[in-house]
Amino acid sequence: MIDKPTYEEWEQRVKDLEQENRQLLEKCTEIEPEMIPEDMDLKSIINVDEIQSILDDFYYLTNMVTAVLDMNGEVIEATGWQMMNPELSSGVLRFWYGLGIGLQDL
Repeated sequence: MIDKPTYEEWEQRVKDLEQENRQLLEKCTEIEPEMIPEDMDLKSIINVDEIQSILDDFYYLTNMVTAVLDMNGEVIEATGWQMMNPELSSGVLRFWYGLGIGLQDL
């Protein structure tokens, strides 16, 4: 079983993430869609291990399942789905993927 982080560890993690966000925002400029290469995928622009770690902790604290899918339906991160019926979890992921595709048309 995973040891539950202390309050101080959580507080430090939040501070570290806030600092990282500030640094990223300082570097960012508004990006136009035509500036993004067509072959770029989500895994190439996010830290998948860090997202997985954060959402694992979230699941540990809340028992809420999470999933991050790219625009092609590839699962980037999934936490807690092993506790669900495989057919149900697959259907839920397909639903959310379809919803995301529909949002592109707005």
